[in-house]
Amino acid sequence: MKNLCFIYSLILLFLCVTAIPAQTTTESPTAAQDEKEKARLELEKKAFALAERVAADAATLKLPENRAFLIASAADLLWEQDAKRARSLFQSAATELVAANVEADKDDPNDPYAQESFYNSPRRTILQMAARHDPELALEMLIQTRSPKLAAEMQKTAAPAAAGQTAEKEAPKLFGNGLSNLQMQAQQELQLEQSLATQAAANDPKRAVKLFRESMAKGVTYEVLNLVDKLHQKDAELANTLLAEVTGKLLESDFSKQTSRQERLLSGQLLRQFGQQSAAVKEADSKKQPLKLDDKIQRDLANKIADNLVRPTDSATSLSSYYELSSILPVLEKVIPERAAQLKQKQAEIKKSFSTEIKKSFSAEITLYSGYESLNDPNTPPEKLIADAAQIPVPIRSEAYRRAIDKMAAKGEIEPAKQLLKDAPVGKERDEALSYLDSKFVEKAVKDGKFDEARKIIATIGTKNAQIEQLVKLAVVFYDKGDKESRATALKIMDEARGMVDSTPQNEEEMQNLAQVIGGYAVIDSNQAFGLLAPFVDQTNELIQAAALIAKYQKQQFIFRDGEIMMTAGLEQVGGSLHFIKQIGLLAAADFERTRDLADKFQRSDIRILLNLIIAQSILQKKTNGNSVGFTGGSGISITN
Repeated sequence: MKNLCFIYSLILLFLCVTAIPAQTTTESPTAAQDEKEKARLELEKKAFALAERVAADAATLKLPENRAFLIASAADLLWEQDAKRARSLFQSAATELVAANVEADKDDPNDPYAQESFYNSPRRTILQMAARHDPELALEMLIQTRSPKLAAEMQKTAAPAAAGQTAEKEAPKLFGNGLSNLQMQAQQELQLEQSLATQAAANDPKRAVKLFRESMAKGVTYEVLNLVDKLHQKDAELANTLLAEVTGKLLESDFSKQTSRQERLLSGQLLRQFGQQSAAVKEADSKKQPLKLDDKIQRDLANKIADNLVRPTDSATSLSSYYELSSILPVLEKVIPERAAQLKQKQAEIKKSFSTEIKKSFSAEITLYSGYESLNDPNTPPEKLIADAAQIPVPIRSEAYRRAIDKMAAKGEIEPAKQLLKDAPVGKERDEALSYLDSKFVEKAVKDGKFDEARKIIATIGTKNAQIEQLVKLAVVFYDKGDKESRATALKIMDEARGMVDSTPQNEEEMQNLAQVIGGYAVIDSNQAFGLLAPFVDQTNELIQAAALIAKYQKQQFIFRDGEIMMTAGLEQVGGSLHFIKQIGLLAAADFERTRDLADKFQRSDIRILLNLIIAQSILQKKTNGNSVGFTGGSGISITN
């Protein structure tokens, strides 16, 4: 699997560097204004044509999920130019999703691989694309593309059991919260449905409430918090009316059912956020009506939560119950203080019943939870985060260092941060933090115009990756000055960075370093960027074919299916884990045709079409605010010009 990741790194190298900034020009804006506008319009025309080609070429692919994703992505780009055409494409994408459901419903819903396929489906991404343009269209597509199994599960969850009715035998539980795969999917589907309804609030609050009320018949999700917040900004009275309706719905729910866990937790959050003691309702100086729950509803909701928490628990649910009780207890003590002793006694009983194994797990999770609390508390001094690093769990220690460094750097306290880090626990996390701190030194030196000092600091950075990143940033700073001497210096710095990378990378880190260098050259000298990238085409063609062959015999991988790469699953998952550079521009803007020719050299049609989509998105994404394929995450370099 590690070898497969490196193979996909090669693919991602192309996906990343076809989306990096174009070169700037030294021409006077006034003298070149007409020519630039003409060139911009011509480039957009080519990009729109390429988006149409992507929609057409999608029909040649085998997987309906891939066809749906590409067609919808093209629709997203074309909406501004031709909304009628784009709407038609979205409907075509919905048809493809229905076809994908037919295949997916043949699988056992409790098969872990079937569950993975559900989460990797492009459906959510497609619906969000449509919602950006027309939330009601997205809702129509949501219902149209909902699988029969999922629709039946949502109906079963929403319908109260008739008196005397024998409960159906429950599906196998595959999650620690006691829910089956299908039950988890049903909850997430309801969340998505209500999220799309909320998006309609920006233009038509009353319509959004109507849509939400219709959805609420199937249950209530955390999305109500977003909706009432948006409504409150436009219509405080309507927001409070909906809030009362939601609490009424929750009071009717059966909290003893395992599937009601989300509603139980939401009830607690409503008490925190809109109870009399919460900061949210203390708006004495505000002219608008505050969002709040009246005293009776608060007590009714609190008692309902308490009644459920004091019920008998079994070993399978004890840990979950303990977390629920511990989380909401401070709120319940304020709303129904007369039941505090009973709740604390129940808390002690559950903890006493834990097995040795659960206690060990419980201890580790509590430590991690406490670490997150400290990390997310805005009042935690950054010096304390670094000083207490030994007590902060390793999984979040790096994030603690970064947040502390950011806070101290913002106050100009870079040197004190460095002194604190010297006493921090030795290890990879500290080494990375020191490199990150060095980058802050470089940024400050550059900001102060001390470029020679910045160069000296870069030379002392402990990791090659960080050195290359800072060299590329510095080169772009010089290039943006615009004068001949500065641009010559920029090229010299880029050549220095290039000398630090292997032109034939053998692992993921080397691949990332090369990607950063190509990104810098894309700004400063696109010919060199193309020159570094082009040799990988033949090698990548061979490796992709090999990976597809290997994947046939590895059921546990989700990169390929039926010999075709998964557009929104495989590459996006690998891309997110490799922390490649952010897509912030486009090499195609420097030379559209050359970039297109490079994409056409890929032998596989799935990769070729995907690259064409990325090229079109790179030109049009500022116009559409579209969601590109997704290789934008990570903490890599951010080149701006």
